[in-house]
Amino acid sequence: MTELDAVQAWRNSAREDMATSDELFKLKKYSGCLFFLHLALEKIIKGVHQHLKHEPSLFIHDLYKLATKAGIEVSELEKLMLDEISTFNVAARYDIFKLKLHQKATLEYTKTWLESGKKLFKKYWELSQ
Repeated sequence: MTELDAVQAWRNSAREDMATSDELFKLKKYSGCLFFLHLALEKIIKGVHQHLKHEPSLFIHDLYKLATKAGIEVSELEKLMLDEISTFNVAARYDIFKLKLHQKATLEYTKTWLESGKKLFKKYWELSQ
């Protein structure tokens, strides 16, 4: 697989996960929506890393660490956003944390984070081209 193929694969997969996040939101599956939001951002950041650094990204899920390792300039607000969105990954994977995420993932909370995540996604999408 060429570097261009790898970047395109990350972008395609990220776009699919963002679409899944949107569909889960419409179905009122808010914790799943947030999990796929995290997954979409993780993949697009890994695509940016591949594009800018000409090497595969780290095998981690922490969005802030991934972004900084990719060479993405991250504001303090964006760091806070990435840190919060990173919690959706852990919370959705482990039963002990699922209940907390489910309780936290109200309509308003999920809507707010989905909108914020989409802004980050758009920024990173543009960086991956």
